[in-house]
Amino acid sequence: MNFGRYLLLACTALAISSCGAIYNPQKLPEAGSDEGQQSIALEIVPLTSSVAAEANKSPFNRKVVSGSNLGGAAQLVEESNFIKLRLPPEAPPPIYKVGVGDVLQFARLMPRVSDTGTVSDEYSVRLLPVTSEGYVSIVEVGRVDVVGKPISAVEASISGAFLRSGVDPRFEVSVQGFNSQKIFFGGAMQPIALPFTDRPISLTEVMTTSGVTLDPSSDKLVKIFRGGEEYRLSAREVMTGSSSAKYYLQGGDRVYIQNMFYRPETVILAGEVGSQSLFPISAEARPTLSDAMFSRGAIALFTSDSSQIYLIRRRGDSAVAYHLDASNPARLSIASEIELRPQDVIFVAEQPVTRYNRVMQQLLGAIAATRELRDNVEAEL
Repeated sequence: MNFGRYLLLACTALAISSCGAIYNPQKLPEAGSDEGQQSIALEIVPLTSSVAAEANKSPFNRKVVSGSNLGGAAQLVEESNFIKLRLPPEAPPPIYKVGVGDVLQFARLMPRVSDTGTVSDEYSVRLLPVTSEGYVSIVEVGRVDVVGKPISAVEASISGAFLRSGVDPRFEVSVQGFNSQKIFFGGAMQPIALPFTDRPISLTEVMTTSGVTLDPSSDKLVKIFRGGEEYRLSAREVMTGSSSAKYYLQGGDRVYIQNMFYRPETVILAGEVGSQSLFPISAEARPTLSDAMFSRGAIALFTSDSSQIYLIRRRGDSAVAYHLDASNPARLSIASEIELRPQDVIFVAEQPVTRYNRVMQQLLGAIAATRELRDNVEAEL
């Protein structure tokens, strides 16, 4: 019996002596940190309309998931760092140069004698394929080198051959079959190979007509591989015309369009809120502090301290806590003026009476457990 009472007294003393550690509330320190934790300097700033306007100048930095390294962890990269713009040099539309496999249309003015003996001129049209050796063969003058020359230079070469042969040089020549050069497209669009012709074609035109689409909250990375160089562009800038530059494609260009997978952006709700949770935000909607505070009963009305509402935002190795004292309801209007940014933390402190009630609830629970233990011990003795 004495042993049972000793055990009972020991349990009771343990419960009472540990009251100071029954409940450790979340709190917002003005400075410092626990040993071993990362030190983050914290500046507390009263939230006013002017402070909200300045805070809204913070960029809405979205993160792109870069998971190409299958052997390691995925990386989160800011949108601008993921694209790493490297623009092609601005240049006028490229001049088409004849290549192997092209087909030239050759039209020559020839005299024609009718049955009545009347002489008239008419065009004789022939197709001249460009051989693998780089020439076309014309009956009147033989072989003429044409590869790598614009059509104006081809005309000059043929005209010179005619003059040297003493033949009437009146003719016309044009490219009828553009077979030597192509532009290749792949990635987040239907793979296609477009012939490169003498009609200038811009990157914007191809992307717009080939079905490349963008939703309001995303972008795509456009890569152009040209002559051993890689150029990188934003699909949004290309398709919306936000850049005044016009990029013309060249024969042999390989264009690859890559989707960008964005991490869902959220704000952390902590402290005396309905539930510790993540509140989703987006760059398009630009929700404010009030949107998060009054969504789905985020703030615990009966237990929170309305004078201790904080919006915490990291700034490198430090952070700023915008303090809203909403004990005066008129100040709640300021909460609708400050926009949220990814990884913000909304912290709501508890009322002092809330802490007291929770300590008492846990203390009474410990006393009830002690009584039950006493009854069990006495029943066994």
